[in-house]
Amino acid sequence: MEQQKLFSKASDAYFKVQRTIANINNEINADYQSKRILLEEFDLLMQLILLYVIKADQVISKIEISFIQKLFLEKDLVYELNKQLPQPTMTWDKMVQILSSNQDKIFLLNIHRMLRPKINHFFLRISSVDANTKKDYFEDIKVNIKEIVLCFAKINSIFTSEEEQMIHYLLEEKLFQKYLDVKNSFILKK
Repeated sequence: MEQQKLFSKASDAYFKVQRTIANINNEINADYQSKRILLEEFDLLMQLILLYVIKADQVISKIEISFIQKLFLEKDLVYELNKQLPQPTMTWDKMVQILSSNQDKIFLLNIHRMLRPKINHFFLRISSVDANTKKDYFEDIKVNIKEIVLCFAKINSIFTSEEEQMIHYLLEEKLFQKYLDVKNSFILKK
C-alpha cells in the first residue's frame, strides 16, 4: 500500500509538471508539437536522473524499474536509445543487466551524452521563458522534480544515505545549477 501512495504522489507531481509545461507553451504561443517535445525531453531527463538514483545504493529492484516504466507517459528511455543505437536491441531487462555490471558508469555516461542535446533544449526553453517573464516556471517544476525523485527513492522501502547524497548532488549541484546558469545567460543578454 505504501508503494501505491508513493507512486500516486509521484504521479500527481508528474502531472503538475505537465501542466506547467503547457503553461510555458501558452506563454510563448507555441504549437502542440513544441509542447510535446518539451514533455518528451522532461521524461527523458527524469528517467536518466532516476537511473543515477538507482545506482547510488547499488540495488536495482523490479519495483524501481516498474516505477520508471509506468510514470513517464510521453517518452520511454529504451525507445529513445533504440532510435539512436546502430543496432536497436536495448530493453529494460538488458538495461538492468548493464546497470548491475561493472560497465554501469560508462553506460550512464553514454546515455547522458546521447540525451545531452534534448536536456539542453529543455533547459534553454524554460530558462528563456523564465528570464523574459515575471513567472518562475522552473520553481514549479523544481518542486515537483524533487517530489518525484524522493518518492522514487523510497519506493523499494529503503532510502539510503547514498541515495540521499546522490539526489542532492543531481538536483542541487547539477540540474538546478544548470537551469540557473542558462537563465542567467539570458538575463545578462537583456
